[in-house]
Amino acid sequence: MRTDLRLSPWSVSGTGNCWDDVFLESIFFLGNGRMGIRGYIPMEPEDRPIQKGVYLAGIFGEIKPGITDFVNLPTPVYDSILLDGEAGTLSSPIERSLDMKAACFTARFSLTAKQKTVDVVYSRFLPKEHPALILQRLKLIPHENVEISVASGLMTDSCNSPIPDDQTKENTETIQLSLLEEASVAPQGITADFRIRGTGLSVRENVRFHSTTFQFIRDKDTCAVYTASGRTGESLILDKAASILTSRDVDPRIAPIPEAWDYDAMLAAHKEAWKTTWQKCDLEIPALDGELQTGLRFSMLGLMGSCSANDPTVSIGARGLSHGRYKGCYFWDTDLFMLPFFLKNDLQAAKSLCDYRARSLPAAKEHSRRMNTAGARY
Repeated sequence: MRTDLRLSPWSVSGTGNCWDDVFLESIFFLGNGRMGIRGYIPMEPEDRPIQKGVYLAGIFGEIKPGITDFVNLPTPVYDSILLDGEAGTLSSPIERSLDMKAACFTARFSLTAKQKTVDVVYSRFLPKEHPALILQRLKLIPHENVEISVASGLMTDSCNSPIPDDQTKENTETIQLSLLEEASVAPQGITADFRIRGTGLSVRENVRFHSTTFQFIRDKDTCAVYTASGRTGESLILDKAASILTSRDVDPRIAPIPEAWDYDAMLAAHKEAWKTTWQKCDLEIPALDGELQTGLRFSMLGLMGSCSANDPTVSIGARGLSHGRYKGCYFWDTDLFMLPFFLKNDLQAAKSLCDYRARSLPAAKEHSRRMNTAGARY
């Protein structure tokens, strides 16, 4: 059992000495009900296309005709950093933290190249009331004067593993379900269009940047390259907003990146929305010790982060929006074990979960008929 997590009433934190840690990446998942992102770090030099991506409710592709999978979409959580022209290498432990009260993820670490070091503070959140958006902030603090280059944009080779869900097998085979059709990079941002294999769904990802210290200089594949002259102890900040829009969007709040978006303003609104939510559903149980109280809130955050409350055409998969395990299938566990939480705390979400079963009943009856069984087979 892992014992390297630190728990407080409203936060979870953990420290690791390498970029990839699938346990910590599961723990530091963030979701807003429509989208979910695992706790990976965008500056990791290895792509790991199975582990990195975005899961979006209702986006399924086909591994082969009639065999579907929950698509691991291309991710805008993707950066690389050069110090005086050389790739920065990890030179400290990585401290990950999850602020459950505000549903925000932060990572802190240091990069070094050519005997020059930069402290990195990376943050992201998925705005609660803007379910199409992902907001990220990169803050760099040089120990010495250094020229800094940041390539930031989209990782387009995120993919799935088509093997059966046997957790004792190594997932080495891959298949790309998001097929890039067109991409453009310009000073104002990045746009990429994808078609989902088999189901034909369309997905558009947009990225926009804002900074008073970095300057756009060129494009590189599906990334924009920004540079700045770092001075000892002075903070440099690059803000990044991304949107994911699809051909199956249902939630009326889904919208592109606002023209006048501002990271701090959107973060403040996001925190206020979560404050209202926690006032409705937080439960303090005096008999619980500190770790159990934290675990209760952690479970509630995961439930709410995986439930698309305003979309009755989807449900909550076995791993929510945190992973593609079980191919995103909706089991009866959702109705038996998750629905009661929403019946108490979010009637709109509960209604959507029940509507999903009712809407899909005709297809479930037809599936049962094809399988030569009675009743309905979901």
